Amino acid sequence: MIVRLAQASEAFGQLTESKSRLQAFTTVAFALLALAFVGGFAFSWLERESELHRYELNRAIYDSLAGSTDFEYCHHPAFKDVGYCKRHEKLEWQLRLFLDNSGNSLTDREQWTFIGSFFFVLNLASTVGYATQGGPATTGGKFFAVIFGIIGIPLFGCSLLIASSWLLHGAKVAFGRL
Repeated sequence: MIVRLAQASEAFGQLTESKSRLQAFTTVAFALLALAFVGGFAFSWLERESELHRYELNRAIYDSLAGSTDFEYCHHPAFKDVGYCKRHEKLEWQLRLFLDNSGNSLTDREQWTFIGSFFFVLNLASTVGYATQGGPATTGGKFFAVIFGIIGIPLFGCSLLIASSWLLHGAKVAFGRL
């Protein structure tokens, strides 16, 4: 009878501990998503206009460089096979590729829209890094990136700790308390 009572008490303790982990994980995950949601609004408001301005500047640079070597008759069908005109097309393609790969895209990648900003905050919190998005360009954006990092990185770390404790508990149950 005492053994059964001890087993029941241990099972109840594990159930309570599991519910506690679930509640902690849910709380931390909700806080992290709320932070990303707020960041989506904040960074899209702070950075989007600057991003659109950079696209305009990139387009002006591209047009200036491509136009400086353009021969107006290359666009005429009779000249399309002339060596210079073929090389000019290749130059325009290489220039576009260079600008896109160097972070100076000519097309709107929508990195600082609400969705892009939301994922930026999650990347920041996970310490994965900025990747191809890059960091904020405005002073306000840089300031908020620090603030969101100070709050988000510990939240993400806490969620990893809770998830790893679940995995450890599952391994102990599955392999009979190694």
